[in-house]
Amino acid sequence: MLIRFKDKFPNLGQNVFVAEGAKIIGEVEIGDESSVWFNCVLRGDVNFIKIGKRTNIQDLTTIHVWHREFNKDGSL
Repeated sequence: MLIRFKDKFPNLGQNVFVAEGAKIIGEVEIGDESSVWFNCVLRGDVNFIKIGKRTNIQDLTTIHVWHREFNKDGSL
């Protein structure tokens, strides 16, 4: 299920498979030929999520991101 959050809506590439029960919310971009399996939750509500092409997100995975930018050294 693709869900709008405020003014952001998921953007799926070509031939993306989204299994029943999966929820993709807000600013989420998924590359071509990727798959999101059963009951996954991808929450692009406080920041964006970008999934590359030919990526497989397995059953029950939750991806939620931090609301601040990281420093170049990887620290918060």
